[in-house]
Amino acid sequence: MARAYSTLDTLPYAVALIGPLAICMANLSMRASDEPAFSMPAIDCAAAPAALPALPVAPDSPPDSPPDSPEVLEPDACWLPEGTPFEHPTPAPAPQAIGLQFALLYDGGAVLTREARADWGTGPITGPARAPAHDGLLTAQRTADPAAVPAAFQRLDGVAVDVFGRRGKLCRGTLGAQHVEAAYNGAHVHDPEDDSDEANAARARRRAQVFDEEQKWLVAHLRVDEPCDLEGAIFVREASLPSPRMWLAASGTTSRARKDAFLNAAAARLRDPYETYLQWEGISFEEDTPLPDWDAFARNTYRRRIYHDGAGNKRALFQFTGDATSMCGNGFQDYSSALTSLDADHAEDAPVVRLRDTLPHPPTALIDVDGDGVMEVLLAEEEDATWGFSLLSGNGTLLHDNVRPYMGCAC
Repeated sequence: MARAYSTLDTLPYAVALIGPLAICMANLSMRASDEPAFSMPAIDCAAAPAALPALPVAPDSPPDSPPDSPEVLEPDACWLPEGTPFEHPTPAPAPQAIGLQFALLYDGGAVLTREARADWGTGPITGPARAPAHDGLLTAQRTADPAAVPAAFQRLDGVAVDVFGRRGKLCRGTLGAQHVEAAYNGAHVHDPEDDSDEANAARARRRAQVFDEEQKWLVAHLRVDEPCDLEGAIFVREASLPSPRMWLAASGTTSRARKDAFLNAAAARLRDPYETYLQWEGISFEEDTPLPDWDAFARNTYRRRIYHDGAGNKRALFQFTGDATSMCGNGFQDYSSALTSLDADHAEDAPVVRLRDTLPHPPTALIDVDGDGVMEVLLAEEEDATWGFSLLSGNGTLLHDNVRPYMGCAC
């Protein structure tokens, strides 16, 4: 017969289990009363600086670093709920004006966007049989449909704009009718002099194909009501906005130290590739003469431009040495360039500009288009060109351009 257990039978086991636990708790209580209290300081993550002071360390823990060089914790050391992303604090952006800040000109119009859609256009596909840039440029365009074009572009019809060139503001104009335009820039796609019915029909078919397949721009006609040299016009800006800060290019001198530092950096990167190039080439293709060594080549191709603000202060320096790349692959085809701020002496609101090994020739001008204190770079496809411009950010990112890529071979 099974024996019935009572509560008294389990008492020895309970004592055996609870006794050690009670002793452990007593020891912990005594230790806590003997040592100073330790608490984690509160950190306001939303206002955390770039570097935070070291957290206090409990006395019985050895320090991780000598007392005179306290540990520095990065802002992501803030204690946040699991899965919460940490955002490094940044200065509040300056208020930006609403309006057309920058639009490059192309063939008598302002390029409002290079990302237009085919259904923004209406009516027949047309285009002149002309070749303003190459003999292979074929343009196809349709009138913009106000009901389809985004409101941000619609409102620009009739808006007054300031027209700018290499030396600053030229005149004032007005934006007018808009159209959607595509173009193919290739070799001998049509003969602009042939006006036969057959040639016109072929051209119409080709234009329809171009409009369907090529990148489309939304372009606004520019009308100028006052005498203005539009041959030198490069971009427009809405007249209701303040004129942008603009630094203009000029010849000038720089210190020997700056020049030597630039040439030394260029040599460190390019001397070995250039000497390899000499082993393969050796003779100048154009002049049938021995090519110079690196030092002579660097000196012979060295160029600089100084950029001045409206008060005549030197604000930036461009330096270049080497051989810019060419479509046909002639020459060394590598270079070193640097665009460096000279604003250390112009203190407080010095805009940032520093590009290296990005620019194949001097910028046309430096412009603070959006008023954020960082100068954008206006660069022509060719140094003295009157068309084919790009606007680059302070780190070299392409922001705007009015370049039609050439699909043919010019070699």
